[in-house]
Amino acid sequence: QNVELKVKYQARSAGVKTSKVVVLEAGASTAEVASETEVVGAANLASSISTGGGPLGVGDRATYRVLVRNRGNEAASNVEVRLELPDAVEFVSSDNRSTASADGREVVFQSIPRLEAGRDLTFQVILKATRPGDVRLALRTDADDMQRPITQEEQVVILANE
Repeated sequence: QNVELKVKYQARSAGVKTSKVVVLEAGASTAEVASETEVVGAANLASSISTGGGPLGVGDRATYRVLVRNRGNEAASNVEVRLELPDAVEFVSSDNRSTASADGREVVFQSIPRLEAGRDLTFQVILKATRPGDVRLALRTDADDMQRPITQEEQVVILANE
C-alpha cells in the first residue's frame, strides 16, 4: 500500500539537513526512508534611526541611535552605514563605540566586515541644529550581498529661538 506523506520544514540555519521518516505497523514490520535537503542561507538586514526627543531649537544637540539588524540565517558581509545630513544639521561627534567621520553632508560609519545572523549593530551620533526648518536625515545601509541599499528617513523639526 502506498501512502503519500507531506512534510513541511522550517530551517533555522543554512546547510545540508537530513530527515528520516519511520513507519511502524502493528505487526512489527517497519519502513524507513531518509532524505537530505540543502538549505540556502541569506542575510536579511533591517535598519532604523531614532532619537528620544521632540523638536530641537537652533543650537541644540541631539543624540541619534542607528540600529542595523541581521534578521537572516547567514552573515552579511561588508556592511556600510551612511547618514546624509540636511543643510540645517551638522555632525558633532559619535560615541566611543561608533567610529564615524563626516564627509561633507554625509556621516560615514566604519564598515563592518561581517554581521552574523541574528546580531545587531548600534551606532550613536550627536548632531547639532543650525537653522530652523522641517528637514530629514537620510539613512542608507548596504552590504555585499544586497542588490540595492536600504534607505530610511527621520524627520527633524528645528524651531527658531525667540
